[in-house]
Amino acid sequence: MNIYKSLKDAEYFIGKMKEDLVNIKSKKQKDFTIDMLNAFIVLINNVEQINKKEPLLKVIDSLIVKRLYNDLLRSVALNNGSVDVKNVFREIHQDIENPLKIQIEDLTGLMVHLELTSLIDNNSLNSESVKKVSATDWNDLINLNLKQFKTSISWN
Repeated sequence: MNIYKSLKDAEYFIGKMKEDLVNIKSKKQKDFTIDMLNAFIVLINNVEQINKKEPLLKVIDSLIVKRLYNDLLRSVALNNGSVDVKNVFREIHQDIENPLKIQIEDLTGLMVHLELTSLIDNNSLNSESVKKVSATDWNDLINLNLKQFKTSISWN
């Protein structure tokens, strides 16, 4: 099925119906034809919008499949081969439902924790080094990297 040919054909028939509209004498038939034309036009516009979003959907599919792969691999490693696929999908769904702001706050908190842990491990923890640990800096860095990543993605 060639979606572009189908859309072109539908647009051709809509044009023909518009031309024939002037020759329709019955008001009821004319109103029905106008409603039908409007429905076809809305349908074509919706299909075109979906078609434009297809590259984005492929990227999302790729991210979800890779996340599923990594979660299953981790599950196998941690649970001696036991895999709960439904749980993995539930976790992915929960991640999608969780607001981005909260996810960034969680990641920022983790990065601050890891930075402080690194200072402790390196015997560098003091009042000066603690003052330099900044959640705001981590938040800015995360947002900057997200922005750069989104602009670098090949949306195809």
